Amino acid sequence: MNEPLAQAKVRWTPWSFVVIPVGFVFIAATALSINYLNDELFSLLAPNKDSFCGPTRISGLVLVVDNILLSIPIGLLLANLFVWLIPPVRRGLNAAESRVGRTFVRSNLELLKALLLVFLFLSPVHAFAIASKVCISGSQVSYQKHGFAEMSTYARSDMIAIQKICSRGSRGGLEVLFYVVMKDGKAVYLPITEQSLQHDFPLLTEIPVDRSQCFP
Repeated sequence: MNEPLAQAKVRWTPWSFVVIPVGFVFIAATALSINYLNDELFSLLAPNKDSFCGPTRISGLVLVVDNILLSIPIGLLLANLFVWLIPPVRRGLNAAESRVGRTFVRSNLELLKALLLVFLFLSPVHAFAIASKVCISGSQVSYQKHGFAEMSTYARSDMIAIQKICSRGSRGGLEVLFYVVMKDGKAVYLPITEQSLQHDFPLLTEIPVDRSQCFP
């Protein structure tokens, strides 16, 4: 434990004050880009053009974790490539790495290898999560548990109510979830917000909302 800390102190350079915030910017930009690509994939998998598709409750959580695990190494690698294009920063970082017998290029190659391992591990998990979806159109709600399952389709006549469920997170934040309850007793998670429920989906605005499980 002491050796990595000692190496970190030896490798420290004033240019780290530039690299660290740049790294955070690229990590955030990568996370937003992955989220955008996920939305595009859901659109491509929609059963028809007027459908909105999003993840199920479980697949949504999986995609969040995947996003974080992918964004960090990709963002750091892109940040390093960006600062590498700035000669003074490149010289400073190379000098810092040489103090522990390394080079900036070697460090980035190791980061690239780690990224490839993470990508190989997460790719099938990510694909499985994308295939688990809920789609809402002007006339029906469709639900697919996973990529190998048939898609269940529910018309307006199959829907009884929409349940709004509120809960407090571990840090005190408010979490609001929506489920549409069917005649067969199934409750299908809706990947929507309060605003989109009221304004973006005419099919859902016709259904009564049960707010009994949501505190004031």
